[in-house]
Amino acid sequence: MPFNLNTPLIQHVIQTLIVVVVLWFIDKVMITLFHRRSRDVVKFYHLKKSIQYFFVTIGFIIILGIWFSDIKSLSTFLGLISAGIAIALRDPLVNIAAWFFIMWRKPFEAGDRISVSDVSGDVIDQRLFQFSLNEINGYNESDQSTGRVIHVPNSKVFSDNIINFGQGFAYIWNEISIMLTFESNWEKAKVTFLQFAEDYGEKLSLEAEKQLKESAKKYMIYYNKLTPIVYTSIKESGVVLTIRYLCEPRRRRSSSEKINEAVLKYVASQDDLDFAYPTHRIVK
Repeated sequence: MPFNLNTPLIQHVIQTLIVVVVLWFIDKVMITLFHRRSRDVVKFYHLKKSIQYFFVTIGFIIILGIWFSDIKSLSTFLGLISAGIAIALRDPLVNIAAWFFIMWRKPFEAGDRISVSDVSGDVIDQRLFQFSLNEINGYNESDQSTGRVIHVPNSKVFSDNIINFGQGFAYIWNEISIMLTFESNWEKAKVTFLQFAEDYGEKLSLEAEKQLKESAKKYMIYYNKLTPIVYTSIKESGVVLTIRYLCEPRRRRSSSEKINEAVLKYVASQDDLDFAYPTHRIVK
């Protein structure tokens, strides 16, 4: 059986090979010419990539026209290509969908302090595929900036919990636990500790109530008491007085420091107060 070069399949193959060889040759010639004239390695690298991407795109379009000349075949091919692209680019597409969700629902905005995927920080940038955080140490540590910028994919808003420290209510409840010995005059200490919380906590009774009423219009947030309070509990080693007060998220560390220093000075000045810590008593 003689080999027939006039069949459509053979013609398409020959035309495709010609297109590939011609474009490859032009690409190599242009890259060689630019390489001879270019002295900047970085600029040449980006230029080379741009040329290659350009010819790949042109070749794809020409070959597409060769193999799918009629509309029906082209529409079928484009449908298959679209499905393949959707699978291959699943993560970028999810990031784009998440970006629309962030813009619409606003779980956080630039300037907010948030925590996501075990990373905490202040939002400094929002883009189509990711948002950026100015990292801080964990909430239970110092809340101070580490100097690092963390880039987080937008898709995390669908898969992870997002903690926004200022959304809905501009303040957070901070707690400081102080353990005193059973022999200490804990009732007197409780009164003084409450005064420390009022002195160094936020002066926000009316302001916080106003914000809370505004937040209640959007979220089911309600507190019966916004003023500081000191709770009492009993542990194995002593009496624990827990100071609870409202503060701005970015002032948690500074307010804690002031209250802790005031407590240290006060306990040291009182003969009937002592800090408790795990001890062992041996009785003979």
